[in-house]
Amino acid sequence: MKIKNIYKQVFSFALFISIFFSANAQTKKFLSVTINDNVNMQFISNDYVVTKDSVMIKGDSDYGRTKVNYISRKLSKTEKKNLEKFMKTFPVDSLSESYFSDYNNMQYISPEHFPRVIEIKFDYKEKKYKTKLTNCYVYKAADLFDFLNQLFPPEVKIKFKKEDFNAFY
Repeated sequence: MKIKNIYKQVFSFALFISIFFSANAQTKKFLSVTINDNVNMQFISNDYVVTKDSVMIKGDSDYGRTKVNYISRKLSKTEKKNLEKFMKTFPVDSLSESYFSDYNNMQYISPEHFPRVIEIKFDYKEKKYKTKLTNCYVYKAADLFDFLNQLFPPEVKIKFKKEDFNAFY
C-alpha cells in the first residue's frame, strides 16, 4: 500500500514538472529585434540590436568608410520589464513582409538624398519575423520606434516622421 502511494506521489511530481517545463517552453518570450535603417542616405546606415537584456547600436558613416559603435549596454530592470510588457502587446505577427512606395523625388537622388529603407527582424515566441519598409510610413513600426527610442541616446534615435512620406500603412 505504501509503495502505491509513493508511486502516485512520484508520478504526480513528474507530471507537474513536465507540465511546468512544457508550459515554459511554449511561452518563450521576446528574444530580439534588429533594425537596419539607411537614414535616407547612400552608404550610411544604423544597425540597432535590442535583446531582452541589452541594446547595441552600430553604424556606417563617412559614406561607408567608417564603422561606428554608438552604444552597447545592458538594460536596467525597469527597461527589461517595460520591453517585455511592450513586446507582449506588439502585433509582430500582423506586420506584412514588405511595405513599399515609390521615392518622392526620383529626379534628384544623391548620397545625401536617397530612398529610405528600414528592415526589421524579430526573434519572438520561437519564430522569426521580418518586414521591410521602403519610402512609406507604417503606423505599427512607428509605435515600435517610439518605444525603442526611449532606450537610445538622442544622436541615434530613429527619426520616422509621418510628414516625410506620401504612403501610409
